[in-house]
Amino acid sequence: MDRNQANSCSTSGSEQDSESSEKAVPSLRRSPLGVSYQVLREGNGPQPQHHHRVKYDFKSLDAFGGKLKQPELKGVVAAISEVHSKWRREALLSMRVGEIRRLIVPPELNELSQDTRYIEYKLLAII
Repeated sequence: MDRNQANSCSTSGSEQDSESSEKAVPSLRRSPLGVSYQVLREGNGPQPQHHHRVKYDFKSLDAFGGKLKQPELKGVVAAISEVHSKWRREALLSMRVGEIRRLIVPPELNELSQDTRYIEYKLLAII
């Protein structure tokens, strides 16, 4: 894109942050809901189903691969059917036990604010 095209774009700042983060990180994939993600470590265990309870670690980062925004949550146990965000359910249902995945949640899917969110999940077990 040349400078004139860049200046004519009407993309918001948070969308631009998300787009530049995606370009800076190799091997990103995109989920059906539009969440970009990178698998840091493949899991070799089973994949949960909608009726399962899972145990996972959760990090909220200030950027993709950045510093923690809040303390890491370890050993969180949740029923997938009760996870309130569609993008969270989608991520957990598509992971295998042992997988570590980083996500870039675009502003339109972020129910907490209008900012891009950077999240990391580690699926520990199906309970």
